[in-house]
Amino acid sequence: MFVQPSNLKSTSIETLKVDVANNNVVVKFLNNVKHYIYQGVAIEDIVSYFHDELSAGEFVNEIKSKGCQFATFW
Repeated sequence: MFVQPSNLKSTSIETLKVDVANNNVVVKFLNNVKHYIYQGVAIEDIVSYFHDELSAGEFVNEIKSKGCQFATFW
C-alpha cells in the first residue's frame, strides 16, 4: 500500500509515493511523463523522510546515491 505525503514541497518532484511494507518509492518528476519506482529503499531513509529530517529532494537523491534498483513506467 502506497502512502502519498500531502505536504510535498519540491521544485522538481510532482508526486512521491512510499510503500513502507515493501520498501518501494514511486517518483514522478515535473515535466516528465515517466514514473520511477525505486526498490529496496532503506527503511532508515523512509523514516528520516517521514520525520522531516530529509526534504523530498534530499530523500530522492539519497535513494539514487545508494544505487537502489529502479524501473520506469508511464
